[in-house]
Amino acid sequence: MEMGPHECKAQALPGFDEVDDDDVQDLLESHAEPLSNDELIEIDKAPQEAEKEEDEEEDPVRGLYITTLRECLGSIKKALETLKERDPNPARSSKVAHDVEKSVKIYQEIYDEKKQEKTNSPPSTRS
Repeated sequence: MEMGPHECKAQALPGFDEVDDDDVQDLLESHAEPLSNDELIEIDKAPQEAEKEEDEEEDPVRGLYITTLRECLGSIKKALETLKERDPNPARSSKVAHDVEKSVKIYQEIYDEKKQEKTNSPPSTRS
């Protein structure tokens, strides 16, 4: 069977075995019809709602939680200890450790504050 210029082999592709010419024609005709005001409003709202959902999804992921800070600070401490143990130049590893500790001091302070808040808060409000 030979196909005309406007026909395609959609039925040969997986998932298209239930598609017939009438379905394709209906779809093409539906795109030729003008959209109603309600449909235009819905189309306009869709990107804004998608952005709002993305923002809502990102919020819980971002944050300096006490467990995250404890894990990160512990990993940094362990890495610095490893460098001190293995570096043949103790002056270099000490300087690096000092510089890194100075750089992450703000995170240590945030961790200490959060730990203090958790210790001082009533049990029902602790997270």
